[in-house]
Amino acid sequence: MMQFWIATILMTLLAAVFVVYPALRKSPSLAHANEARRHQNILVFKDRLAELEADFNAGNLDQHQYKALKAELEASLLNDVQTEKQVTPGADKYLTRSALFTLSGIVTVALVAGSYGLYDHWGAVEDVENYQAWLKNSPDGSAEGASAEDMMNLIVRLKERLEQSPDNVDGWYMLARSSMSIERYDLATDAFVQLAMALERAEEDASAAYGLAAQASFFSTEGRLEGDTRKWLDKAIELNPDEINALGLLGIEAMENARFEEAVSYWSRILELQPDHPSRDSIIAGINNARERMGMGPLESGAFNSVASGKTEMTMSDAAPDTEVLAGEGRVAVEVSLEPALISQISASDTLFVFATAVDQRMPMAIKRMSVSALPVKLVLDDSLAMGPMTKISTAQEVTLVARVSKSGTAAASPGDLEGRLSPVQVGSGEVIKLTINTLVQ
Repeated sequence: MMQFWIATILMTLLAAVFVVYPALRKSPSLAHANEARRHQNILVFKDRLAELEADFNAGNLDQHQYKALKAELEASLLNDVQTEKQVTPGADKYLTRSALFTLSGIVTVALVAGSYGLYDHWGAVEDVENYQAWLKNSPDGSAEGASAEDMMNLIVRLKERLEQSPDNVDGWYMLARSSMSIERYDLATDAFVQLAMALERAEEDASAAYGLAAQASFFSTEGRLEGDTRKWLDKAIELNPDEINALGLLGIEAMENARFEEAVSYWSRILELQPDHPSRDSIIAGINNARERMGMGPLESGAFNSVASGKTEMTMSDAAPDTEVLAGEGRVAVEVSLEPALISQISASDTLFVFATAVDQRMPMAIKRMSVSALPVKLVLDDSLAMGPMTKISTAQEVTLVARVSKSGTAAASPGDLEGRLSPVQVGSGEVIKLTINTLVQ
C-alpha cells in the first residue's frame, strides 16, 4: 500500500510544479515596461520633430503649418505621458510576484486536497488494501499455488477487512470465490449472502448473488436442498425467476425426486438463456440422463441449439446409447456384484444405485439408477450421468464408489439397505473396478 501512496504523492508534486513554476519565473516589472515605453515615445518625438524642422528650413512648410504640426506632435507626446501616469497608479491591480506565489500555493493545496478527497469518495482504495492484504502472506507474491493453510489465512484476513467495509462488493465476491476454491462452502455461503446484501443496499440486482449463496450452501450441506439453501434459492427465484444458478439447483432437486420432466425443463431453460454456458456439456448430459430415465432417447446436440434459438422442435437420436463398458479418461468403469449371503435380503421391488462421490463428500458426481434385477452389472460412470451442471466426475482425480440397494427407492441410505463402498478410486485408470455389495446399513 505504501508504494501506492508514494506513487500518488510523486504524481501530485509533478502536477504542482506546473502550477507553481509560472509564479517563480522571473518576468519584467511593470515599472520597467513603462520606462521602456516612455523612452521609445521620446525617440519617436525627436525624430518626428527633426523631420518637421527639416521641411520648414527647406521651405516645404510655412510658419503657420510648422507651428501647427509641432503643437500637434507635442500634444501627442504629452498625451502618452499622461496615459502612463494613469496606468501606473493602477499597477496594484496586477499581482505581484509574492501574491502570485501565495495564490499558487493555495491552488496546489486545493489540488492535492481535492484529488485525495475525490479519490476517497470514488476511488478503489479499499480494493487496493484488500488485494495487498490478500497477497501479503502468499508465498510467491500471488494467490496461485498457495497451500490450503495459506489460502485460509488470506481468507481470514480479507474477511476481517471486509467486516469494516461491508459495502465492498468486489471484496465480498473475491472472498466467496476464494472460499469456494478451497471447498469452504460455509464461508462462501456467508460471503455470497453479504455480497447480495451489499448489492441490495446499492439498489442493484442481487439475484445472482443469492443463487450463488444457495449453490454454496447446497455443497456445504452435501446436497440437501433445505434450510438456508432453500431460503437463498427462494430469494433468488423471487428476484429473478430465470436466475441461472437457481435453475440448476431446481433441476437437481427435480432429478433427485424422480421429476425428470421438470429437471429437463429447468436445465433446458438455462441453455435457452445462456447458450454458451461454461457447463453446457454437463447440462446437456443431465438433460439426456433425465430423458433416458423417462424411457426417451438422447437429443442430438443440434436440438439444444434449436432450444437456445427459441425453436421448440427437438430431434430424437435414432441411435441407442452405447452400452459397452469402456474405461478411459474422465470416467470410471465398474463391475457391481452382490455378496451371495445377502441374496435373501433383496426383493424385486428394490432399486439399485451406483454412484461416485468426491472423496469425503456425499454429493454424487455421477449416478446410475436401475432395477436390482440387473445385478451383476457392468457400467461406466462419466459426465453423462452427472446429477447437474455443477458436478462432473471428469474434474476429480479420485472418487469414492458406492453401490446401494435401496428399499425406499431413494439414493439416500436408510436402515435395511445394502451397500458396497470402495475408496479411493482413481478416475480414468483404464481398469474395471470390481465392487461388491456386502454390507447391511444399520
